[in-house]
Amino acid sequence: MDEKKPNSEVPEEVNAEVVDAPPSPENPPGKGLAIASLICGIAAMVLPIPFLDLAAGIVGLVLFSRAKKVGFSGGLLTAGLVCSIIGTVWAAVFTACVACFGAAACATIPLAGMYI
Repeated sequence: MDEKKPNSEVPEEVNAEVVDAPPSPENPPGKGLAIASLICGIAAMVLPIPFLDLAAGIVGLVLFSRAKKVGFSGGLLTAGLVCSIIGTVWAAVFTACVACFGAAACATIPLAGMYI
């Protein structure tokens, strides 16, 4: 009869200690933050909602800062910074214009009971 060996023997490779692999070159640390910064910067430039576009620009700048702190550098990070700055400035100007036009419109509406 042919005796089979029990499968209790485990190769040494399987018993090896599990270690974290270094980040792959395709996905360096901070790349996701840089992409998010770019997306927030673009959103700040194109959103027509006064306070939401301002918030998106500020979030984009914060994400840029965190990606830079992690050590990411490259074109995505620079593009995120540029778009976030342009978007934040544009959003601040747009929000101020909306507030001024809103205040001017409210000032021209006669209040009820004012002419009694």
